[in-house]
Amino acid sequence: MRFFLAFRKLLLVLPLLSTLSVFSQAVIYSEDFESASQPLNGFLLSNLDQGIVSETGWTTLTDSAWVIRSLSAFNTRAAVATSVYEPASEANDWMITPAILIGKASRLSWDAVSLTAAKPDSYKVYVSTSDQSVNGCLLNFHVLEILNENSGGFTHLEVDLASLGFENQVVYIGFQLSTIGGGDKLALDNIQVMDDSIQSTVNLTFKVDMSKYINSGNFNPATDTVDIAGSFNAWDGTRHIMTMDPESDSTRYTITIPGFFDGNSIEFKFRINSSWNDTAVEFPYGGPNRQWKIQHGLYTYTAFYNEQGIVSGIDDLQLIVEKFLVFPNPAEQWVRFSCPDAVNKISVLGMNGVVVQELFHTKGIQEVNISDFSPGYYLIVFYQNSNRLAVRKLMIK
Repeated sequence: MRFFLAFRKLLLVLPLLSTLSVFSQAVIYSEDFESASQPLNGFLLSNLDQGIVSETGWTTLTDSAWVIRSLSAFNTRAAVATSVYEPASEANDWMITPAILIGKASRLSWDAVSLTAAKPDSYKVYVSTSDQSVNGCLLNFHVLEILNENSGGFTHLEVDLASLGFENQVVYIGFQLSTIGGGDKLALDNIQVMDDSIQSTVNLTFKVDMSKYINSGNFNPATDTVDIAGSFNAWDGTRHIMTMDPESDSTRYTITIPGFFDGNSIEFKFRINSSWNDTAVEFPYGGPNRQWKIQHGLYTYTAFYNEQGIVSGIDDLQLIVEKFLVFPNPAEQWVRFSCPDAVNKISVLGMNGVVVQELFHTKGIQEVNISDFSPGYYLIVFYQNSNRLAVRKLMIK
């Protein structure tokens, strides 16, 4: 049984509740080894085992830690290392990526396969925050160890770098073939780092209530229109004619406009019949424009015509995230967990993926004695049944 199977559901998952986020995935680094002209371009290779390869066709690996080969069985090119030496010895072959500037929500992914059935290989993955070197990788404990990688087909693997404490810095990803014995050849492909904190555009919804103008006889829903002119459409409201809200008895008008970003500042006015005449436009005779600085989760603007409005919306993701607390952090003797009532299990894991403690049917604040825990980093995983809701990192002194 591969060590990773139990661990992958905890660390190697998408960031918390990504479907609620307004952020999209941006590719920061990608290498698929398909370029024949620049094999392992920018990678640092280190053949520390100095094993002698006797197999015909793979003798290049006596001098090189990894090579790029076409794998016809999988219709791809991949980086390959071997663990079969004569005389037999433990594999210690490194492949370290060039520098990668990661964001605040970055994930590392890759594909791996043992090329020979019944001869699985093992390897470790490191993250260096100092330089592109083996020593730089070894300064940090490996973030993942795969014992006996599958054969027969590539396995897709992911590591949430942010949950492991790596964010907003330059890193180097190190792959170390570490098979002790019984292996043959390991292939890695499609190494990629993506970030979920790169913001995508958001939609803004504008709502204006015309009831006071209707009651005063200054607006006729049967013949008049409402538009919105602003800095985002070159003050040309004809581009954004608003539609009548079907639930408002013809008194409210609405429009949703895409293409904005959190932090944008916009100015605008509602207009009747697309007119700038002082008898039709809001805040006439040189009155100020409406102003809106867009904040995450607050994407609806509601107003009465010619009166100041309000911005509303619920930042669901932030509200949910803030409910999961681990304190104090760092901790020494005791630590407390606070989470929503929906959580029915909390798991405490070492950075090697081993569960060291579990709490069930949790409600309110849970206090745990950690005086017997070894100093270091731990992961606190909150569950609702089998669904992971959140992960927090805890340091024990």
